[in-house]
Amino acid sequence: MLDKLISKLSLSDTPSDGQHGGNKEHPHHRFETELNLFPERAEQTPQVSSEVSYFLSMRGEDATEVLKKPLLYVPEYDDSLPLVDYFVSTSHNTYLLGDQLWGKSSASAYTHVLTNGAHCVEIDVWPSEKSTQGPIVTHGWTLTSDILFRDVCLAIKEGLEKKEDDWPVFVSLECHVEPEGQSELVTIMKETWGETLVSGHVEGYDKDDGSQRHVSPRELKNRIVMMIEHYPVKEKSEGDNVDSDTSSSSDSSKDSDSDSQKTKTKTKISDELAALGIYALSIKPKKDWLKQELEHLHILINISESALRSLLPHSLSSLITHGQRHLRRVYPRGTRIMSGNLDPLAAWRAGSHFAALNRQEFDKGMQISEAMFVGSQGWVPKPSRLRVTGGGREEGRVGFAVDIVGLSSLQHPEKKHKFKAHIRISIYHEAGDKEWKSKSVKFKSSSPDSGGGSDAMFNETCTWAFDTDELAFVRILVTDEDDDDLAVFCGRLSHIQQGFRFIRLLNMKGKDTHATLLHRTGTWPCPLSDMFTSVKHGHHQKTGTHPERTGVRTSPGENNEAKFEAANKGFSAAIEKTRGPVNKLFETCSELAQRSDAFRSVQYAMVDVVAAMRDCDRAQSKLDKVKEQSDNGGNVDKAAEAKQREAQKQFDEGHEKLRKAATSVEQALKTIQDSQIQNKTEKDKTIAFKDDIKFVVHNVKSLDSMTFSLFLVSRVCTCSDVMLQVRRWKHMKEVKKDFDYCEKKQPKKPENGTVEEADVVAAQKAVERVKEIHGKVLGLERAQKSSDGKQEMFQFMEEMTQNRNKWQARLQK
Repeated sequence: MLDKLISKLSLSDTPSDGQHGGNKEHPHHRFETELNLFPERAEQTPQVSSEVSYFLSMRGEDATEVLKKPLLYVPEYDDSLPLVDYFVSTSHNTYLLGDQLWGKSSASAYTHVLTNGAHCVEIDVWPSEKSTQGPIVTHGWTLTSDILFRDVCLAIKEGLEKKEDDWPVFVSLECHVEPEGQSELVTIMKETWGETLVSGHVEGYDKDDGSQRHVSPRELKNRIVMMIEHYPVKEKSEGDNVDSDTSSSSDSSKDSDSDSQKTKTKTKISDELAALGIYALSIKPKKDWLKQELEHLHILINISESALRSLLPHSLSSLITHGQRHLRRVYPRGTRIMSGNLDPLAAWRAGSHFAALNRQEFDKGMQISEAMFVGSQGWVPKPSRLRVTGGGREEGRVGFAVDIVGLSSLQHPEKKHKFKAHIRISIYHEAGDKEWKSKSVKFKSSSPDSGGGSDAMFNETCTWAFDTDELAFVRILVTDEDDDDLAVFCGRLSHIQQGFRFIRLLNMKGKDTHATLLHRTGTWPCPLSDMFTSVKHGHHQKTGTHPERTGVRTSPGENNEAKFEAANKGFSAAIEKTRGPVNKLFETCSELAQRSDAFRSVQYAMVDVVAAMRDCDRAQSKLDKVKEQSDNGGNVDKAAEAKQREAQKQFDEGHEKLRKAATSVEQALKTIQDSQIQNKTEKDKTIAFKDDIKFVVHNVKSLDSMTFSLFLVSRVCTCSDVMLQVRRWKHMKEVKKDFDYCEKKQPKKPENGTVEEADVVAAQKAVERVKEIHGKVLGLERAQKSSDGKQEMFQFMEEMTQNRNKWQARLQK
């Protein structure tokens, strides 16, 4: 039963491994964004609906021929620019296959990401507790599994041999190995990578003649460039560091305000290892680092997304200028434990070169990154205004129009055979994002011989005008009535070809859905006077001014008055019918949101428990080792006594941390118990769950059992279905806001007493709007009652309770 539960809750079906080879599909997603560049690479030819085919034929186009046309065009990129003039496709915590707390690790992940476009990978290397094992790669102070550093190096070598280009690869080495053990790291890298590893300056570069310059990718072809930590001055306390996250990955996995993190010290780097940091000496910048003159041209600034955002937008110009001289890597903030991604556009627009992303998620950040690097060699030149070799900003305004025609062969949402969906188009522009939404359209099933799925026609147009921006991106989402995203496309605006084209839509894991969206894109220069916002079917959106009433009476005033009074009564009735369900559901969703926050508190507290236990375990090992040396040595000298006292102190501190962390868990669990649960059966099961976790916390005897308990609690806290519909809370707040606004807008007669047709229409629209809100409330109520999430959660609690005796027997041993 226990093994079955673990298998059910596991994030990945593939175990962690120390192997780097194999031809099986890798757990890391392989995003199929290149299908819009190379449509011939699709596994199957998409089926186009008869309506779309007819639409094209009436315009002299053949659907079969249009399917062969690529949507994107990507130019050949120059490889002779300085390193600081490029953006590089960058992987964060490359070894992880899942989330940042308990995800599995695999050496083959390095081969996978290198052969799928990434040209910067990250290694977190730690000393192994087994002396014969050698250094290991893992996410420190978490439950992630370990893999051998040597296997990682072999996997990187294999990735370089398999990738289809000769552009260089950066390796960001986060070293937690003490200086005396770092020579082994250097030996392994040199033995594995040989001449591929850059261990000296390229030919023609003289670092002593005062003419420092940045080399180009062309000069580093097929080479591995190391990012090595660099300490130009004597190390200061953590308070001097501008970055609130103390590490680019492992240390940042915990909240930056935790006591244990504030007391960590940085690992020093030996001269032998530092010598490999030829072109990327990585430093954590101090306060006011933008104003300081750095000692060396090849310093790489390594900061978190939080630190970068604290400098925006007031220091944007300084960031761009700094990025024209020094490389910069931006990594995700430590609270992104579910492997969510930062916004790479914010980093790129600030002149940053490496925006480190978790490839475990195909979220908005990853979609934009794929759009940036699709068809490239993982290196893309910056816009000219951001380059040290470039010119100024490209001036001018452009008009941009998208005709959305029809969608073919979209797979049904899960458990839905009939559904409506709409399309959202977002433009990500430096002057501000823009968004357009189509009307909702009912999808109808296509015939089995046409490939299955569902088809719909939209026939809508959206139009924008904006200043030229070389880093403008467009994102198209297909979303159903419940705001669940069904399919997506993201592309760099300058790469989208004009005219009729089919968009190959991907699902939310980056895989081909075999669905296509026929659209036509057009761009053209436009004068400043042509400023306008989104237009839909010729109906302009609100501009801030009220349209003038025509004053034309289409029927006698008495007739209009009767219609108006009927609509007014209908409005009042609809408001009364909707007020109760809105308020009731709003309160319920509020309680559920509070309860989900309590579960999240348990998660973080349990992480602290495990970290404290590992500290205790290490201190205990140190204490035992000192005692063993003292016993073997006979007489205990003063040095041995001092070591023993130090080890005993660390052991006591670890126990105190464990006690505090366990108290935090109890407090969080009490919050869960205190939250209101209407169903008594559910309340009883929640209390049983709380008692099980308390049992583990108070009776923990081994690290293994504690690790397993954290794994279980974390799965409850983070599973999307088990979050107790917290997503509904967001929708409910919007519905409540809409209802409160409508309630204040009861139709009123004109002051002159004459009711015109426009007044009647406005009153009728007000009634329909309230009815629409009522429909949304009913939909949310149905979703709340039929939620599989709660059923899954309480089933999980029952299975956990059934295993209590097994746990108790294991702990007593």
